[in-house]
Amino acid sequence: MSFEDTLVPVESEETPEHAPPPPPPAAPELAPPAPRAPADAPNLEKPHRKADNVAAVAPPRRSDDPKPTKSRAASADAPSPFSGKDGAFRARVCMLNSHVRTALAVEDCKAVAGFRADAIDVAPREFTEGFPGYKRRAEWFGIDYHGRFKVRAAGYYTFRLLSDDGSVLYIDGEQVIDNDGQHSPRSEKMSLPLSKGEHQFRLLYYQGPGNTLAVQLFVKGYKSEERLFGPEL
Repeated sequence: MSFEDTLVPVESEETPEHAPPPPPPAAPELAPPAPRAPADAPNLEKPHRKADNVAAVAPPRRSDDPKPTKSRAASADAPSPFSGKDGAFRARVCMLNSHVRTALAVEDCKAVAGFRADAIDVAPREFTEGFPGYKRRAEWFGIDYHGRFKVRAAGYYTFRLLSDDGSVLYIDGEQVIDNDGQHSPRSEKMSLPLSKGEHQFRLLYYQGPGNTLAVQLFVKGYKSEERLFGPEL
């Protein structure tokens, strides 16, 4: 074997400065653009629907936001203590000047509203609803209650008159209880004999400053419990 037979042929290499530049990378194939729907085409995608069992979360309330106020509609549904179309007793309402300090001023004042009732039962409470035509007037007004009542059995009867502010009670034209003046809820009592049959009463009441008031008339017969005064004793 000769020396030439032991040689392995080697491919010639060119120097870098004479090497041809590498071919540029192939551009990626792009998908054809989707056709655009015309502007007036309907949207066929299903709207996003909130899960039924996920509660909506209200945004946090800032400290400077106004506090929620109580709905007026709820209080408007409650019956007024000074209203009613039926009842044995009549009542007329009048407006008073702020200098008034006595229920006697109600006796001759001009009526602006009226109602009926079978009892005088306005327990101590806040009063803000006013009267028809005077919705914002919750103070400085008077009420003149009057009517007839029947006594089934002659005897002594004790009347108790509670009011805030002043009130005066008359039976058959005679003053029997004086609970007059500007004051918080307070009661006054009086016992008197009444004959069997029909009698008349009149109660003058006035509300001064503020929005708390009360006027209630109770009666107690011999060997009977105290109850609200009504058209029949």
